[in-house]
Amino acid sequence: MLRIIIVNAYLKSMNHKLFVPLMTAILCGASCTSSRSDYGQSNGNVPHTGHDLQDLDVYFDSITPRLMGSIMITKGDSILFSKNMGYSDLESRSPVSDTTLFKVGSISKSFTAILTLKAIEAGKLSMDDKLVKFFPDANIPNADKITVYHLLHHRSGLLDYLTDVESWEKNLEWIISPQTKAQMVQRIAKDKTTHFEPNEMFRYCNSNYLLLAYILEQIYSKTYAELIDEQIAKPIGLKNTFCSSGRSLNPKSYAYRGGWHNEEYWHPTVVLGTGSIISTNQDLQKYVYSLANGAWGKYVFSQMTDFVDGYGCGLIVDSNKSVFNFTHTGRIESFISYMKFEDGVVTTVLYNGMGINAGTIDWTMNQAIKGEEFPIPSLTVLELDSIKLNEYVGDYQCDSLILKFENDGKHLICTDANNCKSVFEAKPNDLFQCFFHDMDVSFSPTRDSIRFRKWGDWKLYVKKK
Repeated sequence: MLRIIIVNAYLKSMNHKLFVPLMTAILCGASCTSSRSDYGQSNGNVPHTGHDLQDLDVYFDSITPRLMGSIMITKGDSILFSKNMGYSDLESRSPVSDTTLFKVGSISKSFTAILTLKAIEAGKLSMDDKLVKFFPDANIPNADKITVYHLLHHRSGLLDYLTDVESWEKNLEWIISPQTKAQMVQRIAKDKTTHFEPNEMFRYCNSNYLLLAYILEQIYSKTYAELIDEQIAKPIGLKNTFCSSGRSLNPKSYAYRGGWHNEEYWHPTVVLGTGSIISTNQDLQKYVYSLANGAWGKYVFSQMTDFVDGYGCGLIVDSNKSVFNFTHTGRIESFISYMKFEDGVVTTVLYNGMGINAGTIDWTMNQAIKGEEFPIPSLTVLELDSIKLNEYVGDYQCDSLILKFENDGKHLICTDANNCKSVFEAKPNDLFQCFFHDMDVSFSPTRDSIRFRKWGDWKLYVKKK
C-alpha cells in the first residue's frame, strides 16, 4: 500500500513531468496480456535478506553512482538510520552532509499552511474570506466563491499555473526569470476557466498556495520570507531554513543523463509559498517533530490534520493506516524531497540528484523498516554501438498501446502513448532497463516481440510490421 501512496504523493508534488511516463507504464501493465517466455527472466538485481535498517547501507552504496542526497530516519532522540550520498556541488566536489542546503519543493506548502492558520487564529484572516477581497481587479475566475478554506485544501478548482496554463516544460524562459505578483496572478486568471466549482472535489494545485502567500504578505505588510523567519524558523530553532530570495545561498541540483548535468535554476518568485523553502536534513527533522508535537498550537495542528480526500492543510495522510501519520513530498528543479511521520518515526529524504526511481527507493526503505527483504540493484550496463542498438529499434503494440523504441547512439529511447520519453540502458541477454522509472524491457531473440515490466508482471508487446 505504501508504495502506491508514495507514487501518488509524488504525482501531487511541485510538478509531475518525471512521473507521467511512470504512470503510463503502469497503465500499460494493467491492460496488456501477459505471456510466459524464455527471455527477460532477470534484470540483474539480487535478493537481500537483511532485517536491520543498517542493511540499507548496502542498498544505497549500490545506487550512489546515480543518487545524491541525504536520508535520515529517527525516533525520539535515536537515529535509526542516516546516509549522505554524493556531492552538494560537483564543481567543488563538496560532499553532501546533514547541514547541506536543499530546496524542499512542495513541502513548502506545509509552511504556508502554518502561517495561514496562525493568521486565522489571530483574527487577521478567516476561512470564509473570498479571493475577491484580496484580488478585486485580477479577474480570477470564481474569485467571489473561492475561499481561504478552498485554497488550503486544494478544493478551489483553479487552473495550476505550472501545468495547466503555460507548462514550464514548453516554455522554460518565464520560470527561470523574475516574475512580479501581477504577472503571476495573471497567469492564474488568463484562461478565465476552472476545473470545477469550488469545493466540488480535491485537485492538487500550486496556484492555491501561491495565492495564499500573496494574501499573507498583504495582511501582514511583510514579505513571505520575513514571516517564515519570524513565525516558523526562529520559534523552533531552525538555523538553516529560509525562503529562497535569489541566487545567494542557492543550492544546486543535478539531472542524470548518462552522467550528471546542472539543472536549470527556477526563480524563487515563481514558486513563492508553494515551493520556495530551503532547508537541511537536520532542520527538516526538527520541523517534522515540531509539527507532530503541535509546536504551533492546538488550532493549527487540528486544522492541518483535518484531512478531506486525503489532504489536510499542507499535509497528506494515509487514512488506511492504523496509526496517526502524515507526509508530504516535493520536487523543484531536480530536487526531490519527502517527509513522513508515522508511529513516532520521522523519515526525511532530500535529494539533489536522482537517476534512480524515487518510488522504488521509498519502497525499499519501508521494507527495511519492517524487517523484510529487498533486492540490491545492479547498475552494471553494457555499452552497445549504434549498429547493435538498431537491432532493437521499432514500434511494439499491446492492444491500443504502442511503445516506440529509437536509437540515440548510446541508448534506446522509448516514447509512450503520451509522448513521454524514457532512457533504457543495455543489460545482458537482450534486456534493457530504465533505472529512473524502474522499467524493464526484454526483447525476444528474433526481435519480433518484447516483454515490458513496470513494477508488476511482464506484459507482451508485438512488433508492428
